[in-house]
Amino acid sequence: MKSELKYAIIGSGAVATALIKKLDELSRLAAVFVHSDKSYIKLRSEISEKLIFRNYEDIINLAEIFIIAVNDAAISDVAESLSEYDIFGKLFIHTSGVYTKERLEVLQKGKAKIAAAHPFQTFFSSMPDTLTKVPWGIDSNNADYEHIAEFVELTGGIPVSLNGISKEEKALYHLTAVLASNMGAALLDLTKQTADAAGIDAGVFLPRIIETTINNVYRSWERNSELPLTGPVARADVKAVKLHAESMDAAGLSADSYLKLTQIAADAALRHGLIDAEQYAQIYTITNGDN
Repeated sequence: MKSELKYAIIGSGAVATALIKKLDELSRLAAVFVHSDKSYIKLRSEISEKLIFRNYEDIINLAEIFIIAVNDAAISDVAESLSEYDIFGKLFIHTSGVYTKERLEVLQKGKAKIAAAHPFQTFFSSMPDTLTKVPWGIDSNNADYEHIAEFVELTGGIPVSLNGISKEEKALYHLTAVLASNMGAALLDLTKQTADAAGIDAGVFLPRIIETTINNVYRSWERNSELPLTGPVARADVKAVKLHAESMDAAGLSADSYLKLTQIAADAALRHGLIDAEQYAQIYTITNGDN
């Protein structure tokens, strides 16, 4: 049977705002703590002013579960401030992807429970539907997992246990998200710049090839088959790679970025057996400026 626990959100960034809107829609939001005047004014246009507070002492008795959705650098300071209050038995969850639950360990001195629950999503938007079908990596004590899983499912997400994850593994977990979202966006931006330099319409030429590439990769994961890599690297076509780099230089684009990406692709091609050691060496000569 599902509980009717109330939640308090600490923070006002994109993740916090998406959670605030979602929980408010469900009438499960007890309070929101914001630090700045700017955040207070912004949230007044989103939710009832009665739910917004500027002092921790005003929210500490309003909820059983507190979601700390602030910048990673601020988590420790928030925890220190909260530790000054009567927090016995309350559950505090930070949403950082890079830190384990131990980032909140100061709260355990007050007999509070701590956890980390990270939405594996990119939050350029703070709309509640950004949370739908998103897996959350949960680092918690076993006794608290059920309540955290309930919270994740309430927001439309998918709870996934990371219990026992090390600090190093948590950093790699977060890096996985960064590579998929931030680096993916940067790569697509370079692709758009190149299309512009070529005088072609990126909106016409790119969507289908990007969609096919992603689907091919997904299928290779499902089938545990070889990497679906095509093009100059898979053919070890060093002449094409050189021509690409020279053309980017001439267009004022970052040929160095392209060559670094080509090296990453060559590493993957060798690892998956698409090229042999001799072909890899030929590509390496180009990508490392030894030509």
